[in-house]
Amino acid sequence: MKNMFQKFMARRTTPRLFLSVITQDDLDDVFQSMNNAETAAMVSFLSWPVTMNQAQAWVNKAIAGWESGEEFIYIARRKDNGAVAGCAGAHRHEQSAEIGYWVAPTERGQDFAAEMAQAAADVARTVFRPEKIFATCTPENSGSVRVLEKSGFICKGEKPVALPGGGVRRSLLFERT
Repeated sequence: MKNMFQKFMARRTTPRLFLSVITQDDLDDVFQSMNNAETAAMVSFLSWPVTMNQAQAWVNKAIAGWESGEEFIYIARRKDNGAVAGCAGAHRHEQSAEIGYWVAPTERGQDFAAEMAQAAADVARTVFRPEKIFATCTPENSGSVRVLEKSGFICKGEKPVALPGGGVRRSLLFERT
């Protein structure tokens, strides 16, 4: 049984989005939001073509993280029409917390990423009380660079990020306190 704090954290809102902790019922929507070559290129744990197994693994990770209290991963839906805008989350890293997000292909260019990044950072701050919050993105992902800077993150340099098939991806490291 979830404690009261976890129940409180299960749903978040932004001016235009409802975010709810991912459950098994969200599998198809999660798959649709991540099933895009551009998304797969920007999200380090995805590989193209995205498979239903990858989506299921992400849903399982979200559920396990929620159960343990170590991760809060949300599916974001538009308030005006219920469409899936993407996913966002925060997880603990010792004395810090990492946030991440992606925007569904059909919802890009509407500044939903900024709302999701801020919501994830707020969750990280509230739940984990970290010394710092960080995020990574590829240098080519100029949209995420702008979103993170707009959200108060400062680029601290590069950080290699492991890829699912082996190897590493060159990424920029952003931090905020």
